[in-house]
Amino acid sequence: MSETGFGQAEKKSAFERGLIAVLLALGLVLASVAGILISYLLLVLALLAIAYFALREPRWPWRLDTMGLVFLGSFGLLTLTFAVSARTPADLRFALNFLAFPLYIPLATLLGRAAFPKATQWVAWLAFAGAVLGASYAVGEVLLTGAYRAGTWAQTDPIRLANTTLLLGFLALIGFRQQIGRWRYLLLTGPFLGLAAVLACGARNAMVAFAVLLGWASMSLIKGWKWRLLAVLVLVAALLVVLSVDSLQPARLSSLIATIKQMLSGQDIVDRSFDIRLELYRSALSAFGEAPIFGHGWHGMMRAIAPYLPEIYADQVSLPHLHNEVLNFAIASGAIGIAVLIALLAAPIVIALRSPADSQKGARILGCSLILIGYLVMGLADTMISYETHTALYVLWTAILLAYCRDEAETSSSNTGRSG
Repeated sequence: MSETGFGQAEKKSAFERGLIAVLLALGLVLASVAGILISYLLLVLALLAIAYFALREPRWPWRLDTMGLVFLGSFGLLTLTFAVSARTPADLRFALNFLAFPLYIPLATLLGRAAFPKATQWVAWLAFAGAVLGASYAVGEVLLTGAYRAGTWAQTDPIRLANTTLLLGFLALIGFRQQIGRWRYLLLTGPFLGLAAVLACGARNAMVAFAVLLGWASMSLIKGWKWRLLAVLVLVAALLVVLSVDSLQPARLSSLIATIKQMLSGQDIVDRSFDIRLELYRSALSAFGEAPIFGHGWHGMMRAIAPYLPEIYADQVSLPHLHNEVLNFAIASGAIGIAVLIALLAAPIVIALRSPADSQKGARILGCSLILIGYLVMGLADTMISYETHTALYVLWTAILLAYCRDEAETSSSNTGRSG
C-alpha cells in the first residue's frame, strides 16, 4: 500500500482520513492564528473520534499508553485538589480548563493508526506552514493596521500568537534529518519565522525562549563537537552584539534588558509589569504555606495571595493567574499540583527516549525536547500548560510526536497496554 499522510497499516474510511487531516491542519498549520478556538475545535474533533470508534470498532480500540495514563492521572489529581478546596460546587468548573488532558487518548488512538515512516516529514512541513502563516499574520497586522503589537484580534493575543508561532518554527526542524535534498534547508528558517512573529508581538518571554531554543536546536542538529563549539561561539557573539548595541534591540527587548540590569545592580525596577510579577511571586510563596498539599483551588488562587500583596498592588488580585507556571500549580493545587506539572512536562521526553528505535526516534526526541524547553522558559513569567490554548496544543503536539511519528501504525488489537 502506498504511503500517505494517513498511514499505510490498514484501509481507512474517508471519514477517518478526514479527521486525521483536519487534526493535523488544526494543530500545525492553523494553530498559530486560531488562538482560543483551538481548545473548542480540539474537543469537537476528539468527540467525533470517540463516536467514530465506538460505532465502528467491535473491541477496545483505545491507545492507552504511558502518556495517556499521565494525562488521565493529572486530570484526576487536579480535579481532586479542586474538589478539596472548593467552597461551592461551582468551583469545580475550573477542572474543565484541563479537559484536554484525557482527550489525548482518542487523539493518540486516531493518529497512531495513521503512523508511517515519513510522518515526521509531513509534520515538519505542516509546522513550517504554520510558522509562515503565524509570522505573516503578526507582521501583516502591525504593518497594515499600525498596531503597537500584533495579536490584538478577538480570537488570540500577542503572547499566544508569539509563543505558538515560535514553537511551530522550531518543530519544523524535526524534519531536517528525515529527508535529503535542498528543500530541507528551508526548514532551518522556521525558527526565524517564529522570531519575526515574536518581535511583531513584543513577547519578551518568547524572545528569551528563542535564544535558548536556538542554542539547543543547534547542538541537536550539528554533528561533531568542533562544529558545535563554533555554533556556540557564533550564537554567543551574536547575542553580545544585540545586547551591547541599543539600536539592534526592539523596544520590548530593550526594556527587558534594562530591567535585568536594574535587578543585578540593586536599583529600583522601572518596568511596572516586571515589578508586579515580583510582588505576585513573593505573595504566592507566602500563601503556599497555608495549603501546601491540596492548594487553594483555581478559584481561590488570587484571593489567597491578596493578604500578602502590598497595598499599592492590591488591584492585581483581579488578574486571572500568577504569571508563573509553577506558582499557578502550586497555589491552585499545592504539592500535588507541582508533582502533576513535573509529570506532564517530563513524561513526553522520557517516553520518547524509551520509544522503539525506528527511523523517527531522533525526531521524536528532538520534538519533545523543544516543546519541553519552550514550555519551561515561556512559563517562567507567564502561563503555558495551564492556559487553554497551550493546554490543547501541548496535548495534540504530544500525541502527534509520540503516536503519529512512528514507522509502524497501530491496529485496534495492538492498542491496549502500549508503554510508549
